[in-house]
Amino acid sequence: MRLKKVRYAALVLSAYSLLALPGHAKAAKKKHPPHPQAAPSFSVDAPISTWHQNPSLLTQLASAFPVADFALRPPQGYAVEQHVSDSEADTAFQYEWDGTARPDGRKPVLRVDITRAKPNAVSVVTLDDRLTELLGHMEQKSPGLIHSPYQHGLINGISFVRTYFKVNPDAGPDKPRYHGFIYKATSNDGKSMITITASDVEPNNEDTLPLLEAAALTFRKP
Repeated sequence: MRLKKVRYAALVLSAYSLLALPGHAKAAKKKHPPHPQAAPSFSVDAPISTWHQNPSLLTQLASAFPVADFALRPPQGYAVEQHVSDSEADTAFQYEWDGTARPDGRKPVLRVDITRAKPNAVSVVTLDDRLTELLGHMEQKSPGLIHSPYQHGLINGISFVRTYFKVNPDAGPDKPRYHGFIYKATSNDGKSMITITASDVEPNNEDTLPLLEAAALTFRKP
């Protein structure tokens, strides 16, 4: 593991860089309608369910790994890199787990970004707005991106909003077709913004993404 200082802006916008696509085919975009602004602090609609991981996949997860003030069980055998950056407004933590690279260089990736606000920092942006903003950045880089409707739920008592995405769903055999998911939340004390993302290319995504999502669903406050 290695620790590096990086710019905060790069951390906020770099979740979509997990795709690392060499080219993109045009496809219809599925836009989520903008969510109205709320009162200060991050806010979400009431969660409709509690999300649980597939119990059969738990044996493929490693022990809990600390991520800032939280913890998560990553997939066994994945290599992790950590980065931290600090600004006047917040401290940003990034954790990325990479699976074994295949002959073409592509690999499954799980990433957690946690941005902890400094005292007196205030935001009036909702979680849905944050997710829409991130998807907008991803669509600029990957014009062939489509995503599912937003869902709200609980992971170990923390309210999340999530969506699943595809890139290049209609691409030919010479272009990679990526699948992935994004989970966003605010810590229960309102001080940290949490983003969990994962992606992999077809057809490997059918095996790797369920495992990466099982890992994401272990996220908790110790």
